Amino acid sequence: MPNPTTALNALTSGEVDYWENLPSDYAPGLVHDSNITVTSRAGFIGTVRFNQLHPPFDNMKMRQAVLAVADQRDYMAAMAGDPVNWRTCPSVLRLRLGSGRTRPAARLCPGRATTTRRSG
Repeated sequence: MPNPTTALNALTSGEVDYWENLPSDYAPGLVHDSNITVTSRAGFIGTVRFNQLHPPFDNMKMRQAVLAVADQRDYMAAMAGDPVNWRTCPSVLRLRLGSGRTRPAARLCPGRATTTRRSG
């Protein structure tokens, strides 16, 4: 379903049993629904990078200036909403491996992507 509101209504009415990649705006309300289980799965990695080929970011001083004032927490709050859904992380590498193995950096910043599943 392309429309998140339609998907939300389908989930809460029982028309669908599963919604992967739930928009973070809907997670707080669904947590309180006893018929729906909200689970957390690591795996989403978001990145923001400069296009160094075009002004003003072809100038290294400009890139350094933006990085000096940019705060990852502001970006994460805008993208994932509630701080329960995210953590800041200094790594650009994937932190979780298959079979429950983790890289050492995973202890510093485990990922949290929210999905929902209808219980019952």
